[in-house]
Amino acid sequence: MAMFDAVSWLDAWLASYPWETSAEQAGQLLIRAATALPTNTRVALHKETVARLPVLRASSGDPHAWHKGSAVYDLACCLYEKQLPYTEQDIVALLTSSKHDCGHGADVKAPFETAVAWARVHGVTPAWLAAVRTFIEGLRGIRSVKANDVKTKSGLVLLLDGESFASLPPGERAAWERLVLHMSTATGPRMPKGYDVQAGALVAFVGIERVLACLDRWLPRPELPCKLDTAGSHLLRNLVWLLLFMSRDVAAATSCDELVERLIRVDVVPEQLGKKVAVACAVYFAQRPLAVGRRPLETLLARTEAMEKVASDGDNIRKIVVDYLTRTTDPMPSGVEVRGGTGDT
Repeated sequence: MAMFDAVSWLDAWLASYPWETSAEQAGQLLIRAATALPTNTRVALHKETVARLPVLRASSGDPHAWHKGSAVYDLACCLYEKQLPYTEQDIVALLTSSKHDCGHGADVKAPFETAVAWARVHGVTPAWLAAVRTFIEGLRGIRSVKANDVKTKSGLVLLLDGESFASLPPGERAAWERLVLHMSTATGPRMPKGYDVQAGALVAFVGIERVLACLDRWLPRPELPCKLDTAGSHLLRNLVWLLLFMSRDVAAATSCDELVERLIRVDVVPEQLGKKVAVACAVYFAQRPLAVGRRPLETLLARTEAMEKVASDGDNIRKIVVDYLTRTTDPMPSGVEVRGGTGDT
């Protein structure tokens, strides 16, 4: 069977389409023709549509250039939604060939989201990380909401390229990578939905003692100021959620408490990013027994008031602390067994 030539197929379709009479319907008809092709063929065609878009945007002298670009754009967006069986090479091609000018299109976040979905199943590789960096570099200077969201999320994911994760044994590193790929960049005062499932998978594979040992080594200490960027602040927030999950284990709870209380005493630079972490610490201790949470929450509130610049974060922490201190019963039942440790380290 001859190999499918996506370039020739797309060239032929664009050349034969009656642009003079029905340009507005081109996108819908191109999608219909493409989705009738075999699945693997659609992967090749998807790569070609993404690579072709910058060329069509730069076209001059073709009276139908805009409509052709619109039709190919519609197909590219449609194929992102199809969950096609990509290989690592396919993902790298989509990331590195995707180009954007304004950052408002439906195809701005799709390459990164497709890459993350692939890596959650197949794992993170050096080529994958390099392609993500290339994609994000292409968004430099674009300040749309979609572009900024992708840059924030990618910053967190690209921390996987750091020495802390690289030094782990392969199986353990893969388990941590899966957790990071599921981490959220939301800043609300609650554990992200579904995060406990991913935290449980990590603990079950690695073992709770090993996870605690890693966190003890990675988390900053109060002896020196901790300089954070946005990605680092999101990572610390998510690690607090991991500790909150593990604190359900009675035997591990004290160690979890000590690590989160240590974070409370760290001076973070800039302070605003530190306050984002502090909200997660407040949520953590607000779900611990009164005998455990009172002192660190009072300490946290005092530190927050001393450095307060933005009302919303301070108000969140203050409300969490006041609600907690007015309780007469513990906020959660005794812990459950979450030890795990079935993986190879």
